[in-house]
Amino acid sequence: MLTTDEEIGGFRGVQQLLDAAGYRGSLAFVPDGGWDAPWSIEHDAKGMCLARASAAGRSTHSSRLWQGKNAVLLLADFATELDRSMRERYPHTGDDHWHPTLNIGAFNGGHAPNQVPDHAELAFDVRYTTPKEQEDIATLIEEVAGRHPGVTWTFEAIEPSCHLDPGNDYAVRWRELATELHGIETGGTRSHGSSDARHFARHDIPTLVVTPRGGGAHGEHEWISLPDLDRYYTVLAAWVRDCATA
Repeated sequence: MLTTDEEIGGFRGVQQLLDAAGYRGSLAFVPDGGWDAPWSIEHDAKGMCLARASAAGRSTHSSRLWQGKNAVLLLADFATELDRSMRERYPHTGDDHWHPTLNIGAFNGGHAPNQVPDHAELAFDVRYTTPKEQEDIATLIEEVAGRHPGVTWTFEAIEPSCHLDPGNDYAVRWRELATELHGIETGGTRSHGSSDARHFARHDIPTLVVTPRGGGAHGEHEWISLPDLDRYYTVLAAWVRDCATA
């Protein structure tokens, strides 16, 4: 597959090829991953939920606050409690922070400083490590929303977490070839971010995600080591030939 839209979700690339065109396989290879751990095979990647919440209030002039209900304050109270509840349920322990997180990414409400807003809306991003955690977090959000009358919420997208068994035959052969050809010892890593691997996960297709040495991802000075890219190419070519004749 040669696709161009991974950075905006992969919905018209990999997902389209899997869902509409029916692509299937025993394993997918995705040349992605974190450059903080080059050549490490991604064993796990967090899932992602994109959600939106809104609050309905009652508008009035700011000189008569008692006649209205401020939707911004209603939603801010919900957001504050939700953030606190998530941190209490899933404390930030361990250097790798392998736990669920929640980020309030956007908050909008009101039109003028002298008007009590009757509507407010926020968008938030949840990252989780297992399907069970995703279910538990949905329950937690519902419980918090239930304590804030006037607030409603919904998941706009639920993207699965990913897992690759280190003993997968294709992954084992990749490690062997990296060592045989270039003396590279590949380790394992876990990703807080997401990639096209999640689209394969929906179809129970394991994904081998590994990247060569580089840095500055998504920044002005993003770079990749050309000698290491050449090594990566030779391992990939040998691995493809090996898999094709197995």
